[in-house]
Amino acid sequence: FLPEYVRSGEGNRMLGLFKKKMAPDGPVDFTTEMQIEASPLKVYSHLDWSSEDHTYRALGEHVETIDSARGFYRMHIAAMPGYQFDFAVTDADPGKSYGYVSETHPIMGRLVDMQSRYELVSLNDGTSCLVKSHGTARFIDGLTQHQLDEEISRMSLACHNSLAKLKIHAEYGIEAVRNATMASVQRVRVES
Repeated sequence: FLPEYVRSGEGNRMLGLFKKKMAPDGPVDFTTEMQIEASPLKVYSHLDWSSEDHTYRALGEHVETIDSARGFYRMHIAAMPGYQFDFAVTDADPGKSYGYVSETHPIMGRLVDMQSRYELVSLNDGTSCLVKSHGTARFIDGLTQHQLDEEISRMSLACHNSLAKLKIHAEYGIEAVRNATMASVQRVRVES
């Protein structure tokens, strides 16, 4: 009663065409760079979780020091109740580099954790710098290629936006960051 292509196994091969393509498990790297018209030390202060001038602290988000000697910090964002963002500093060389590992609890989306490192290269006798951002993201295992592509797209945009926010803060001040964030939120609401 079965058609010949099913009895011969051809049907099984045809059904395999519709299987979801799985993505390889493992970390994904992101690299972004941007020139900022501010000194490396000023930019560093906006990255350093212990600094009162850190961008999120300056925006009024609640950043608490869990263990300053070991470089552990926790942030709660008012617009995201129920989430906490934990940071462990891995590299702190004032004016030169800054790095940390971050986790969100509970996990947000498919991101398990992110290792971020910023290298600050002095330009123009120290009046500006090139900021090189390198991130390594780990996502949950078992993603389809389509899901991983979505995450890579989101993370690429987030890495770029993070540097853009850092640039705006260093060059124009925290009010400009607030205004840019508000304009972005309003545009999303209008376009939705």
